[in-house]
Amino acid sequence: EILGRKREMGACPCRKGRGEPSTPAKKIMVRERKSLQVEAEIDVGIFEAYEACIERIRAHVRGEGAEEGILRISGRNVQWRSIVKDLLMHPNSSRMRIKDSGIHDVASALKELLRDTQSQCGSLLTKEAYDAFTKARDAASAKKAVSMLPPRNKKVLEGLIRMLVEICNNARTRMTIATCSTVLCPNLVLNAGTQEQMLHRLLSGELKLLLPTLASNVDAVFAES
Repeated sequence: EILGRKREMGACPCRKGRGEPSTPAKKIMVRERKSLQVEAEIDVGIFEAYEACIERIRAHVRGEGAEEGILRISGRNVQWRSIVKDLLMHPNSSRMRIKDSGIHDVASALKELLRDTQSQCGSLLTKEAYDAFTKARDAASAKKAVSMLPPRNKKVLEGLIRMLVEICNNARTRMTIATCSTVLCPNLVLNAGTQEQMLHRLLSGELKLLLPTLASNVDAVFAES
């Protein structure tokens, strides 16, 4: 996953050269962000796409046929790209269609959506709260970082963490929280600053303790004050 992110670092936020349109939906993919005040309007579609993928994966894990290596095993390129496009352009109908999609395709689509947020907003964790997340080592510090997130970001992050807990609690997936962290953290790293700064964030593993901290304290961290 880290090697994949390193290969993509030369790509511009509009994602030219990666074989996909730069604006697959009306207000979701944008070339520039003039003001953080428009963030909620621009990102509403991508948040719905997150939720659709998370719900699909959680439903699969709760079933009797949970597959091994969810999030770790890559999906089929054509399939997960199609899922991303459908979720962003036709959210209502595509939520039903992905119920029949392969679980590894859906998981790969989720990771791609997280990378889309990196290109638009820096990270699902937001630029404002990112430093607090890198320093979170216990329930109290993690809860403080989570409290800095906008409501939609907080909702998606909670769904993401609860999904990871369910994946790891299902022996059939053969996934641990450490493995999930290795796979997902590169997609949560802040995409800001120079290319060298981004590479340093990827290689330093500054978020490697975040997902285990959130997963082991999920109820306390996301409880309403």
